[in-house]
Formats: sequence, C-alpha cells, structure tokens
Amino acid sequence: MRCIRGRFKSQGASYLGAFAAAILMVAGTSRAQVVDATLFGSVTDPAGAAVPEANITVTNEATGIAVTDKTHEDGSYVVTSLKPGTYTLTVERAGFEKSVQTGIKLDVFQRGRVDTALK
Repeated sequence: MRCIRGRFKSQGASYLGAFAAAILMVAGTSRAQVVDATLFGSVTDPAGAAVPEANITVTNEATGIAVTDKTHEDGSYVVTSLKPGTYTLTVERAGFEKSVQTGIKLDVFQRGRVDTALK
C-alpha cells in the first residue's frame, strides 16, 4: 500500500504543478489582450470627391493625448490603438475650413466610423 500511496502522492503533486503552470500562463496572456478601439472614416469635399492628404487629429478629451495621421488617396483614414474614451476629431486641409467634431465615444473593441465633408 505504501507504493500505491506514494505513487498517488507524486501524481497529485504533478497535477498540482501542471494546474499552477496553466493558471500562470492564462494570467500572463490575459494582460496582453487588446481592448483598444479604432476610429475610421472618409473625408470628402463639398462635391463628394475624396480629399487625400488631409491632416487627421484624434484627441482623447480626458487625457489630451492626440494621435495624428493623413487621409489616403481615396480620402479614407484609420486610427487604431485608441483607449476607450471620448474623442475629438479634427480634419484640416489647405483650401478648406477646419472641421472639428467632439464627443465621439469609443468603447472597448469598438470600430467607430466618422465621415467628414469639408467646406
């Protein structure tokens, strides 16, 4: 019986070790999960044509942290890795009035679309 007990004790210890290792792996990967949001859209002129190379600024209203980018040739833009929060979108291009849109709320994993027609 001692052999059987010893064997069970060592198996129990190995199961416990494997369980602890699995918990540590899950805990390590849960911190690495991405919870950021994305803001995307298109910028057009009054006739509806795409506005390439427009300056895009996305500012977190709570922290003041701003991310800048430019629109692509088709007038589209995509700003990724934004923390959940409320943002202001500013679009500027020479020859047009500056556009400012406030109160853009982005939640965890959200892909928010904001299109802008410059004047």
